[in-house]
Amino acid sequence: MLQLIPLFLVLPSTVSIDFPIYRPSEQYKCGSFLKGHDDKALTLYYKAIDQFIRILSSPFPHQDLLNTKALSGDLNEIKESLETKYEQASDPKNENKKKKKHIVLKQERRIILHSVSLVVFSAVFTISYLVYRLLACCICERSSSGKKASTDGKFDGCTRNSLNVLLALLVLVQVFAAAAILITGQYAEYGMEELPSRLIHCIDDLNLYKRDSDMRIRKLLIDDYQTLNASLTHQLAHAGHTVVDRVKRLTGAHALDTLMNISTNAQDVITVLTDAKGNVRHLNEEASRFEAEFARLRKSAADELLACIEHEIDPLKAMCHKTERLLSSLSATQFRLSTHFLSESSDENLRKIVDANITSALEESNAKFTLMEEIIQQEIDKRVYSAQNTMKMISDDLFVVAETISTQIRQVNFDPLYKYVSLASDDKGQIRKYMQYSGIWLSVVLFFCLSLCTVLLLFFSSNLTNLVCQPLRDPLSRSDVMSLVERYLDIWKTSHRVPEDVQKFLEQRTPADIIRACQRNETFYEIFALDNKYRLNHLKDFEKDSYEQLEKYLQIALNELPEIQPFSTIVSKEELERLGKLSDLNISNINKEALEKIHSLIQELDLSAKAREFEESINNSGGGREKPRAVSQVLEQIKDIQERIADPLRQRLQVLHDNLTRLDTKLNEVQVPISSLIAKIQHAQALLSENVKLHFEKAAKDEFSALIENIDDYAEHVRTQMQTEVSSCKPIGEIAYFSTAALCSKTVDPLVRIFS
Repeated sequence: MLQLIPLFLVLPSTVSIDFPIYRPSEQYKCGSFLKGHDDKALTLYYKAIDQFIRILSSPFPHQDLLNTKALSGDLNEIKESLETKYEQASDPKNENKKKKKHIVLKQERRIILHSVSLVVFSAVFTISYLVYRLLACCICERSSSGKKASTDGKFDGCTRNSLNVLLALLVLVQVFAAAAILITGQYAEYGMEELPSRLIHCIDDLNLYKRDSDMRIRKLLIDDYQTLNASLTHQLAHAGHTVVDRVKRLTGAHALDTLMNISTNAQDVITVLTDAKGNVRHLNEEASRFEAEFARLRKSAADELLACIEHEIDPLKAMCHKTERLLSSLSATQFRLSTHFLSESSDENLRKIVDANITSALEESNAKFTLMEEIIQQEIDKRVYSAQNTMKMISDDLFVVAETISTQIRQVNFDPLYKYVSLASDDKGQIRKYMQYSGIWLSVVLFFCLSLCTVLLLFFSSNLTNLVCQPLRDPLSRSDVMSLVERYLDIWKTSHRVPEDVQKFLEQRTPADIIRACQRNETFYEIFALDNKYRLNHLKDFEKDSYEQLEKYLQIALNELPEIQPFSTIVSKEELERLGKLSDLNISNINKEALEKIHSLIQELDLSAKAREFEESINNSGGGREKPRAVSQVLEQIKDIQERIADPLRQRLQVLHDNLTRLDTKLNEVQVPISSLIAKIQHAQALLSENVKLHFEKAAKDEFSALIENIDDYAEHVRTQMQTEVSSCKPIGEIAYFSTAALCSKTVDPLVRIFS
């Protein structure tokens, strides 16, 4: 059966650049506290309370309530805003200030109404119950002079049962509230204690993100370009060989290499087969030793096993019977390997191929192409200097861009955030002490003034959730808070000296725009339109002159080939006739039965596995009884034979199996129809005897295209990285999510739910 020429001899050789993947030096730690088990019941309870607070809350009227001075931290302005800011009356002619609505009261009216209703309900319930008890006592006193058999009124029993049910419900509510207060109080205390360290981890992650962004941009523009440069240099250094190799493939002259490969593989097959036959003879000798050892073991153990069967109790007899069967199965291994791995005709045909000395016969023909490689490479080396200078110039430009971006990244400073957390993280500070004992004081406060303090703290905690946590969790749903952030940003821009380019970027995007872009998985490079300045998404356009110059020099280096004379003959007629005699040779593969036999012997010689299986069997059936002495001795001797003989034997069999498997692969390469290769050589001879320059020019153009394709791959690699990896929003989004979880889910939520 005809075999196809191996693909690696047919397909053109191309160099594909594999840019290394960036490996961060550290892992983000901000969200490590969320890896623990969460209480799902409390989480649902928190969500319900959060939704209730969302219903009670109103948008924050910061534009009407707080002016620029108040936002800047002027305490007098803040005090005046809270005390004197009223909403204009609907009737502009009405100048009565009493009819105007105070802005703060209007914004908080739902929470205030809810709080007042709780206090009123508590007072009304208490007073009503006291009045009811007084009336009941009076009625009881009046009716005591009568002669009724029972003091109960007409509906007193029903009323008493109803009140008992109501009291039972109130008790259940109190129990639930007490349990919730206990659990959430512990969560709140632990959350406040851990909040500083958690926020510090998140700030550390921000600095890590900054370092990663710096390293990513330097890797992309410096290290990856050096990878491209090294690849282009390697391609140019071997361009002569590549061009000639392409000509061989285009014309069919690569059949010379295939024939020489067949000759080399045939020689290797004969050598390996000879060694394998010698190894098989040695293995058969070792097998005889293995069989003799087992025969000796079986003979020495026979008497003791027989005595065990005759005199021991039934469970131990069963063990001895199984041991005897184990020895019989191990002794039944037939270890005789044949040396006939290949058919005699195939072995003879391989020797004919080796005797034909194809390598020496085609050496002169192949030398013509080798000489052409050297001539072409010399010409390319003379003209490659200009291209190398241009590549260095592009490298210098990219280095400057990387340094510029890196400098701007390093100017971003997250260190001021540490000082805001350091107050709470100081063990000797008052804030830390408060956090440490907040649970005790919380219990005392709730114990002494439960109702009033709950209302007051509910007012503040609800606003904390409304104005801090809810906007952090879903910022786009709170346009009031987003506009407040924009106002703070405007104040920061006016009070700080902002570079002109940063000022321009901040004016182009609002915080809401940045959040939406991050949700679309855009990078900061795209969000702030930095490509207008650095043009990394269109690298070849930005460095257009340099890349055009590089392409020009590469084209000159490859397309201006030396004078190439036609090939009069590649292989002489006599050599072709001699090769033609090998066309009818048929070579088969390695005997599959021999390979399977070796594999099965490797499995059978695994005595330790059989011994373990045997021990498990007798342990299960023996009921925990100790093994008889005869059985233990047999197992010890099997282990000794395993270590001394079986293991070395298995290792040598495995080496033999691996060698024969590789040999089978080489035989596939030898099984190429020589007649088709001769036809290819004749076809190549006809093509290269005239218009030879045309074929070399086409091969040179293909090599030039491969070089340009690698340059384009780098430009595409830069574009992809800048749009997906470098300055990605994803780490910042995760840090924001984990920071919100540390502040709200693990600290504020339990604290708020105590008062809810």
